[in-house]
Amino acid sequence: MVEVIIARGRSRPELVPSETKLADLKGPTGNYRAPMLLVDSTLQTSATGC
Repeated sequence: MVEVIIARGRSRPELVPSETKLADLKGPTGNYRAPMLLVDSTLQTSATGC
């Protein structure tokens, strides 16, 4: 099972991967919240770096 969870302050919305847009992964400053790496058709993110 694949999940998309975005932490925003105290809220933690869980999104459906097929409905998630790249804009949903951006923070309030307009930057992405974590480093990302595109491998084939999979977008991998890491809070500690890729």
